Amino acid sequence: MFGEYALLKGAMGLAIPFPKFAGKLAKPVIPDITPEQQESNAVIVKIAEWIARHSFHYSCHIEKLKQDIARGIYFESNIPQGYGLGSSGALVAALYANYFQIPEKPGLTFVKTDLSQLESFFHGKSSGTDPLVSFINQPICLNARLNTTEFRLPENLHVFLIDSGKPSHTKGLVTSFLQKSGNEPQRLSAFMTLNDQCVQMLLQQSGEVFQIIRQFCQFEQQFLPAMFPNKTLLNGIAKDLRPYVGVKLCGSGGGGFLLGFAQGISYLEIERYFTQKSISTLEISHSVIDNKKLVFI
Repeated sequence: MFGEYALLKGAMGLAIPFPKFAGKLAKPVIPDITPEQQESNAVIVKIAEWIARHSFHYSCHIEKLKQDIARGIYFESNIPQGYGLGSSGALVAALYANYFQIPEKPGLTFVKTDLSQLESFFHGKSSGTDPLVSFINQPICLNARLNTTEFRLPENLHVFLIDSGKPSHTKGLVTSFLQKSGNEPQRLSAFMTLNDQCVQMLLQQSGEVFQIIRQFCQFEQQFLPAMFPNKTLLNGIAKDLRPYVGVKLCGSGGGGFLLGFAQGISYLEIERYFTQKSISTLEISHSVIDNKKLVFI
């Protein structure tokens, strides 16, 4: 929900599991192996080769993994790839849960470090947040210590996904962000400050949270314009829904989903607006988020 690139520089993060999208490791029904299953298996082969060359806090049953790969194991998932919803994170979390020697009560900091290293296979650099959310299936707050144990959205705040219409590729975007943050340290500092204020105010149930979220969304669009692929979409939202809606990245950006926040307007009105423009949206209902125990990392 908040963090993305800012996490790479030590800012706060807030992430939640979204049960509409999920995945699991599965074995094919031989001989009815589909091309998609074969492609997924080939990816796992490469990950296994990468795991064998690296060390982790909790070690991997690499021989067991190789045996299951030979049996055609694949990742069965409805998570769209390249859409900022943690498809790679869910895959490495599944591999970690099934093949790593994890104690009954693992140290989550160690788990996050291992998962970060695993996901770096895909992206070059990873905070480990997406796979950790998938692994523990609970909302997590990173780099913050606040006096709260549960997370819930303000009653009048709507959260929804906006389909940009194209997938993204994270690795090059991470490199671009790291270069930009090095070249513009003052803007990076402002970006991280606004990000942290959003997290703090959400967790503290502040009545002013939507105002700071809109401010953050506007700043992010200016600070990281290359991450937002559909300028026509953003310009239309800014023109038609400016007082009511803020739009930020969901994941790495460059495509995939965007994350929308709205107040003072119903979700039905939001959905109608985007439908007229042939743009798909998906509401993240309060029931998915509210009253979930927060895990602080």
